[in-house]
Amino acid sequence: MLAPARLAAILCGCAAAAAPFWAEADRARALLVELFGKVGELEKVVGEQREEIARLKGLKGRPNIKPSTPSGMDKATEAAKPAKKGKWRFRGKVTLG
Repeated sequence: MLAPARLAAILCGCAAAAAPFWAEADRARALLVELFGKVGELEKVVGEQREEIARLKGLKGRPNIKPSTPSGMDKATEAAKPAKKGKWRFRGKVTLG
């Protein structure tokens, strides 16, 4: 078994060797956050430009589709419900003979 002092020296050596990698990972995370922010801004600009182009061409804007309203396709894929029949009529008393 390793002595506590020796174990501490090994762990400190590993931590010191890993420090540059942690710093690099932190820089990569910061860069990712910055890039995701830029992508979001650019997507917003593209959407605004599409709306402006459509307006200049005289096209209608995007349709307002309500997600809670079922479409015609949803209704067409449902099974047809059988029509309700009238009351069952009994034949009455059956006599043999």
